[in-house]
Amino acid sequence: MRQRSSLGSIQQLPDKRYKVTVTVGYTYDKDGKKKQRRHSRIVKSMREARELLRKYDKSVSTSYTLQEVIHMYFQDKSLKTSTRKTLESVFNTCLSDMYARNIGSIQGNDIDRMLDDMDAAETTMSTRCSKIHSLFLYAKRKGFIHEVPVFGYRGNVRHTNTMKILPTMEEVQGIIHAAIERASYPYLYHMMLLIVSSGIRVGEACALRWKDIDFKNDTISIVATITRGQTNFEYSQNLKTESSTRIIPVDHSILEIINEIPRKSQFVFYGRKYSFVPPSTINRNVRKLFDELGYPKLRIYDLRHVHATQLLAHGVDIKSVAHRLGHASPMTTLNVYTHYVADNDRKAAELMGKLVLKKCLNTRKTE
Repeated sequence: MRQRSSLGSIQQLPDKRYKVTVTVGYTYDKDGKKKQRRHSRIVKSMREARELLRKYDKSVSTSYTLQEVIHMYFQDKSLKTSTRKTLESVFNTCLSDMYARNIGSIQGNDIDRMLDDMDAAETTMSTRCSKIHSLFLYAKRKGFIHEVPVFGYRGNVRHTNTMKILPTMEEVQGIIHAAIERASYPYLYHMMLLIVSSGIRVGEACALRWKDIDFKNDTISIVATITRGQTNFEYSQNLKTESSTRIIPVDHSILEIINEIPRKSQFVFYGRKYSFVPPSTINRNVRKLFDELGYPKLRIYDLRHVHATQLLAHGVDIKSVAHRLGHASPMTTLNVYTHYVADNDRKAAELMGKLVLKKCLNTRKTE
């Protein structure tokens, strides 16, 4: 019989005594491989064992370094490779100077000082802060710290708003038309046309197979994405959220154009070896095209934003837009496209004002 706490375990021995084992740190062998450093003690009763474990928990909870806690954080969580790499990048960028410090000694102002030395866009800084906050929440749940450090959640941010630099629909039409003439950039025309028409993510477009397109009912099924693996890009059915698995209606004329692509692979957008095209190749070629056309700040991902903002501007309800984008909740869509939702709300107010005034004026004229 073995019982575990956040930092140790109790094991009943054959002679009815109890062995208390606690992890008190880590050591590294000559190859750099990390090994747990444990401390054990044998007592006569379960009561003594539990009391001893409580004392151990209290005494060693702050002895872990920040780097050790990050290591345990990754071990305990089931993360996609791409998500893990993103987190590693955030922690290395924002917290590396504190890796050797005990987790319990880190205060909110320590994190603030690290963030204040950085220059990043507001959205980037907000993302970094939320991931750091999640790390310390994990540390609290495991008993490594008593309270989550409170920090400013900002830093030296550049206030940006991607929505303000989106091209008009006329500009989008010009960009897509220009892609037709760029034979050196294969699949860009069709992919950009599909993304701006459906709102799917680049990775989802790269993973699209012919069997995922229903030409009879004019829909596409999003069931997979292309994600970065340990050594290369991989086809994965582990999508960003559960809501990312979805069926999206697409205009018949758009799908007719997509159907012009030669079917030399199971994938709609294929490369030299007739496998999927990785998102990095698409982004690289799009970057060259946009630079040539005079849009240095535009990304192919922004075509997804164009899709959403155009739908909202033309009165499509937020729940339908959220479904097409694969958002976990309409609230996510609201948070991202607040500006456009507010504009539609203002238009609604003006419309109702006109209707009410018209009715009132007509009533007054008949009096």
